[in-house]
Amino acid sequence: AGGAVVIPEEFDGCTADILGLNLFNDADAVTSLTLPSTLKQVEDSAVAFCDSLTELIIPDSLVLESTCIENCPNLNTIRLSLYSLPADYFLNRNFKIILDETSQKNLNTVYVSSKTTKLVEGVFSGCDFLENVYLPAELKEVEAHVFNGCTSLTNIVVEEANPNFYVKNNCLIHKTEKMIVAAGMGAVIPNDGSVTGIGSGAFSGLDL
Repeated sequence: AGGAVVIPEEFDGCTADILGLNLFNDADAVTSLTLPSTLKQVEDSAVAFCDSLTELIIPDSLVLESTCIENCPNLNTIRLSLYSLPADYFLNRNFKIILDETSQKNLNTVYVSSKTTKLVEGVFSGCDFLENVYLPAELKEVEAHVFNGCTSLTNIVVEEANPNFYVKNNCLIHKTEKMIVAAGMGAVIPNDGSVTGIGSGAFSGLDL
């Protein structure tokens, strides 16, 4: 198979619930991969050495366990729920855990799905390769240091329908609290009275 591949939820009467070890290994013809909502497990290196893969779509229902994306040097876009990320010892989640350094090389865009209502502390910490992060209308809470060290992040976007947050000058701002809760590179604090406070770690690790 090549091009845009969508794995079906069922095939010949069998439910697709596991993406096995090295299942998409050296699948050089695959440019986009959509995983089914029936998946319960993705094994290590399930998607590996896919040189042409540029987009990966991960279902909201799936919780990833470890580094399942390896050596995909042209991957540039991932769509997922942040609740799909593995939990570490402190029950926080970090986006970098699911992919190796080679797969981070050209990854610049993450679309966060509507299931995500909270950005946990440090969720994108150290993701210095990210340039664009798209946040859903359903987002309700943002903890500290979410973009710590994201030194390439020049474009934070939140859906206009979000009742809690908006973006101005690359600052993610809580509407009612008038507080900057997170920011990316090139962020400028608005001086029009729309901001009255800065949240903990909102600008952490940014070379501003």
